[in-house]
Amino acid sequence: MNFVELYQRAMGPKGLSANFDGQTQKQEKEMTKMIENKAFGFVIKNDTADDISFALMPGALPNLSEIQKRYPHVKAILKDGEFFTDETKTKKVTCSCRNGSTVAFFHEYFKSIPGQATTLDMTSTEKENFYTEVETGMPNPCVSETLKRQALSDYLGTQQFDQNRVIAKGINIPLSAAHLVLLTIKAGSTVTYTFTVNTLY
Repeated sequence: MNFVELYQRAMGPKGLSANFDGQTQKQEKEMTKMIENKAFGFVIKNDTADDISFALMPGALPNLSEIQKRYPHVKAILKDGEFFTDETKTKKVTCSCRNGSTVAFFHEYFKSIPGQATTLDMTSTEKENFYTEVETGMPNPCVSETLKRQALSDYLGTQQFDQNRVIAKGINIPLSAAHLVLLTIKAGSTVTYTFTVNTLY
């Protein structure tokens, strides 16, 4: 078979070009989205007399002790169930996930697949929680860096305040193995956090 004949067969209606109809590329694109605009939510109850800053994502820092060396105000890493107690073990902060998920799976997933939370929808029994900040950064072993701070009050409208709720659209909180993300919950309050999450693939 000469080149001209081979070319004509390949480019004909039953040739190789029939395989390149855009469907494969479309399917691959859909697969790489993995998570798009899905909700991940959890409820935290702080029964202590202290405001508690906790790591939603611990970043590359291996444990709480390493986080506290750089950011001493952090009291805990978010986990399922009880994740902070005082020295007397009588007061505790508890976390329960919604929709049957777990914090452990959330952490492991975004260690492997980077993403971001585009929106934070937060309701609280204590309005002072709306004046806390989300702190984010990428700590590295070579230098101690200041975290970026995003005030939730910047997203708070009058109507939301009256509803004990803040909806922070476009907050774009990074979720990855390298990112440290800190939240704060006020003493004696309960907060429901709902993140709209996306993977970056």
